[in-house]
Amino acid sequence: MLQYRIFVRMSSIFLFLLLGGQEEMCPTTDLDGDGIAVEIGDCDDTDDTVYPGAPELCDGKDNDCDGVADEGVGFFRDADGDEYGVNTLTTCTETAGYVRLNGDCNDADQSIHPNISDDTCDNVDNDCDGQVDEEAWFFTVYRDDDGDEYGTEESLYMCGEVSEGYAWSSWDCDDTDPSIHPGAPELCDGIDNNCNEGKDGDADGDGWTSCGGDCDETRDWVYPGAAESCDSVDADCDGSTSDNDRSVSYRDADGDGYGDKNSVSYACPKPEGYTTVIYFDCDDTDAEIRYGAEELCDGVDNDCDGKIDESQDGDGVGVCMDCNDRNATVYPGAAETCDSKDNDCDGAVDNGAVGTYYPDQDGDGYGDITQQAVYTCPRPGGYVSVAYTSLADCDDTNPNTYPYAIEVPYDGIDQSCDGSDLTDVDWDGYDSTVVGGSDCRDEDEYSYPGATEACDGLDNDCDEIVDGGTYSIDMDGDEYGATTFDGCLSDCDDADTTIHPNQEDNGGEDHRTDEDCDGTVGEDDED
Repeated sequence: MLQYRIFVRMSSIFLFLLLGGQEEMCPTTDLDGDGIAVEIGDCDDTDDTVYPGAPELCDGKDNDCDGVADEGVGFFRDADGDEYGVNTLTTCTETAGYVRLNGDCNDADQSIHPNISDDTCDNVDNDCDGQVDEEAWFFTVYRDDDGDEYGTEESLYMCGEVSEGYAWSSWDCDDTDPSIHPGAPELCDGIDNNCNEGKDGDADGDGWTSCGGDCDETRDWVYPGAAESCDSVDADCDGSTSDNDRSVSYRDADGDGYGDKNSVSYACPKPEGYTTVIYFDCDDTDAEIRYGAEELCDGVDNDCDGKIDESQDGDGVGVCMDCNDRNATVYPGAAETCDSKDNDCDGAVDNGAVGTYYPDQDGDGYGDITQQAVYTCPRPGGYVSVAYTSLADCDDTNPNTYPYAIEVPYDGIDQSCDGSDLTDVDWDGYDSTVVGGSDCRDEDEYSYPGATEACDGLDNDCDEIVDGGTYSIDMDGDEYGATTFDGCLSDCDDADTTIHPNQEDNGGEDHRTDEDCDGTVGEDDED
């Protein structure tokens, strides 16, 4: 006790000096002389055995100011054997039928005690937290008097099994008739049978009502006079599904997948040797002649577009004159370029063409436009073309330096040729202190001079003070204090180094401990 009080007083002196000697800011109210002031957490300043971090005694008091009295030292009567006793301390001696844990709000029922799930819909506070069924699933159901599983707007919020006389849906427009509800078949009876706000209406929107002859209000392609197809459906509502069913197909004699428009069949099913692809075959005796075929220099309309031997690449020169009718830059009279192609169709490649090339000493594929260019064709070794000035190499002696290269921060080298080295990695507008800037954490876009300080153990605003300089006494040395300051998380057990905020919570060895101080036990436990 004496050593602890000496530590506390030394901590108070340190806190006084840390605050710049401003005495009015230091907590001083300590009536019981236990070394802990009210301002930093003493929950009973009239008793020197009560303060944060004090040893818990079996005396009916909350000695360590954690909100629980006699935990771990006293024994409580456990009549129902659920390992939780009543709240009133009974004995300080280990005795059969007594346990160290208290808080049982019903010591006659073994299924009711703290740290148990309260997800049963039984109107009972199973976990003794003062709330009833707070973890149970509640839902809304609607009054259903006619039993058609569709209710009215009269609702009930409940949990457990759906009460008799209630349904999940609330869209019934007549809760006295089970044949009237959403999805019911619309009848020709002057009643809105399916609750779509219409009587004997046109449910499928095809312009025909059931009273007007529509034989299927679920399909908008079924109505009197509709076209029949080969699908075994009475599409025209004449009472038959087969008498005039038909499909349109075309003769495909050459087997190229395109039919002859002059040879049509309406048989159902489609006959062998016919296709439903519309008539795009202008010669059904030749499989190479059809829509989309390549146009050849043969005096024939190969692609069935009504033109013969026309240009295929859009350069205006027909297939018979163009030496490469798949490239619009190649045709008789085109300008010859240094591209290893016979652009002008004179039988010679790159004749008379001249290219402009710049030296690429480091072999990175980017040329140095500050050096003398060569004008020749083909491209000589060690030279490359440069389409734009922005794609020029800014250091042709370094193969790692070229336009859009990956920039290495803080090395004083402009690897990407954008005019400067990378000195602001997180793009927060502040250069790193590594290069003389003011950003103390250049890998974090939320840390920079003037940033909002967060309680995260980091110097967010770069003022060389972590978490704004707020401190709390840390008895167990786990870097979390027992008192909350400016939103910083507090240690719910400052006598145990394994219990503190931001800790993995598996419930402890007894599966009842809140290891991360968030008010919930064992949320990370996978067992």
